[in-house]
Amino acid sequence: MDDLVYYKHGKPVAIIAPSVLFSRESDEAIINGPKGISSFRSGDEQSLEQALKECGALIQGAHDEIEQVKQLLQDPVTSRTTSYFLSVARQCADVIADMEILKNSKIIIAGCGGIGSSVAMLLAGAGIRNLILTDHDVVEKSNLNRQLFWTLADVGNYKVDVLKKALTARFENLSVVTHVKPCSLELLRELISDVQGAVITADDPPTLARDGVFIAEEFDIPVVSGGYLHCFSTSLLFNPGDAKNLAPSVRRDVSAPLTRLPSGIMPSYGPVNFSLASMLSSNLISALATHTFKGFESRIERWDSSRMIL
Repeated sequence: MDDLVYYKHGKPVAIIAPSVLFSRESDEAIINGPKGISSFRSGDEQSLEQALKECGALIQGAHDEIEQVKQLLQDPVTSRTTSYFLSVARQCADVIADMEILKNSKIIIAGCGGIGSSVAMLLAGAGIRNLILTDHDVVEKSNLNRQLFWTLADVGNYKVDVLKKALTARFENLSVVTHVKPCSLELLRELISDVQGAVITADDPPTLARDGVFIAEEFDIPVVSGGYLHCFSTSLLFNPGDAKNLAPSVRRDVSAPLTRLPSGIMPSYGPVNFSLASMLSSNLISALATHTFKGFESRIERWDSSRMIL
């Protein structure tokens, strides 16, 4: 064993999960790995290998694959996402393939307010290098207490333009295309070209989040969407393989349109925005990185955000 590389008969055969922790007590050592805790006798290589396997700490790979994973771990741009993938994957080849998928994926984000702007940052941070942003809203003073990427100097400017500036100031080799247009199902259909995934967080029209099922089916891409009303949150994941199974529950017609009060103020609460952004971005990454995460079934999740005390 040499730092993160595990050798057998003098040859590198696996990467040790970088998140592993260990401790020693007399002649026994404890390993805390992705799948749990195991122990081995100090100095006993067979016992060490068995313990590493039991706690899910060995990610198998050929010599060249191990070298590629080491390079990903040494690159400050990719190191943390790679480490996270290694806590799930069992083969180095899966991590290499999925990191490449993220780098080459183009994602469209419809709605760049409290949820969508954070999703854009999280996706770019995870390795997505091509984003399409669409939103026609401008930054307002009321946005500053719940959306992280604007300042007082940005008030009155289009959100997509300010967000693009914030993204490219933080991440290298990032392509960001912006559209100052109201979000709609028709616009998404118009803009989707060579796109590998979509995020829908726009709340106007209010049916757009559930209409992501159409995009998943028509363009054969994963779609995540969500939002909240009052204190009740909804997250939707539409995978093209089984999105049709959710179609009946999201296509039900509303007998009469809902209208806001003349002075109505819809809630947009920072903690809920960020929790939804985290869930949507994580779901989309998992839907893209199928070698590591093996894919997810389409699903709808609803919860009372006011009771999220773990």
